[in-house]
Amino acid sequence: MRISIFGAAAPRRARVLAGNLAAACLLAAAAARAQDDVPQGRIIPEEEAIRNDMSRARLRLGPLRLIPSIEVRNAGYDNNVYASGDNQVSDYTATVTAGFRFLLPVGSKMFLRADALPTYTWYDKLTDRRFFGGFYDGVLFGFFNRMSVALEATGDQTYRNYSSEFDSPVVHKNSTIGGSVELNVAGPLYVFGSGGYSRVRYSEEGTIPPDGSPTEPQPVIANDRNVTTYSAGVRYRKSGLLSTSLAYTEIRSDYQNQEVFRDNLNRALMAGLLISHQNLFLNLTGGWREGVPDGSLYPSYSTGVGAFFFSYFPMHWLELRAGGRRRIVNSLSATNPYYFESRLNTSLAAELFGRLLLKGYYEQGPNNYPVVQQNDNGDLIKRRDEARIYGGALSIKVIRNVVATGAVTRHVIDSNIQSLDRDYTRFTAFLTFNGEYVR
Repeated sequence: MRISIFGAAAPRRARVLAGNLAAACLLAAAAARAQDDVPQGRIIPEEEAIRNDMSRARLRLGPLRLIPSIEVRNAGYDNNVYASGDNQVSDYTATVTAGFRFLLPVGSKMFLRADALPTYTWYDKLTDRRFFGGFYDGVLFGFFNRMSVALEATGDQTYRNYSSEFDSPVVHKNSTIGGSVELNVAGPLYVFGSGGYSRVRYSEEGTIPPDGSPTEPQPVIANDRNVTTYSAGVRYRKSGLLSTSLAYTEIRSDYQNQEVFRDNLNRALMAGLLISHQNLFLNLTGGWREGVPDGSLYPSYSTGVGAFFFSYFPMHWLELRAGGRRRIVNSLSATNPYYFESRLNTSLAAELFGRLLLKGYYEQGPNNYPVVQQNDNGDLIKRRDEARIYGGALSIKVIRNVVATGAVTRHVIDSNIQSLDRDYTRFTAFLTFNGEYVR
């Protein structure tokens, strides 16, 4: 999923909002696989974005266009790699990605796009966390008069934070095949559908701190699974400023290690709203989701879910943000296969002197677990972890395209099971090389 790319000459607010929209689209695309949100905008890339990629490709081999890419992320210091309340472990780390995007026109209405982006994640002291992976993707697009189609295969092996329950980077090894179609029925009215199959895997390597506490790896592989997804819906899109949608989704999850406890089928009806103006951006999704066991002991649920993101520029140098979510998240617990995560957050970012960005952030909300478990004195209760996360960051534009960022974040988790209380402060410092601030 893509939108047209704004160049450096575009107004700053327009570029920031473009980034917001791109981020929202990427999140929607990722969520479409997890089926927590209804995708907003076009399900597949716009033809204009493909043609823009082709026009900016400076390297050519006959009809084949190549776009080189190099990126350094998280180049800096993390004082609490394992997000521990005590015995904190710090280290220096960096992630380097380098590779190519390949573009090949197939006639006048079809295009083949492929990404080959090897990635290396380096840790200084924690050598068992060093990992070579990458992102590899191939998509065949067809842009016809009233219909757009896409067929895609993706392989992704990268570090990502596991969840709010275990807030530490873990190697994800995911592969996906799928397809999508969108048909313009009449005027601003579209119907769409998509389907896919994913293999989701995690690695326990590097989840044990060097002091051996905990002595066992985090059971991240409990959520290794194969996922089959279907989605269909209708969308009303009024130019590029307003889009509404309604979609039905169905997901079957087959777990590899705890299938008797975790196998499930869930269904959802989700509505979405997207508003995008120069100074204001709103992405809102919500609906009803139910999950039932699929030949397992999985505890059923039926509940409302949704998310929103709001951005407003009262002045060109000041951005106000608000957001929230309620979703079902896979748990590491031996008693609860999932929990309900609810959050509200707000942030403020001020750009000063054209070289500095100051940011403040606050988030609060609970994780609620549906199945009773023993607390510290042996009584049976339903676990509830109340989280508060707050902090700030300073970004400095060092030279033209290099931005240095330092951030401090305080995490406080108060659980009704006292032994699960934890709080920690995390410091991070990193560089980015695209000339844009991390907001």
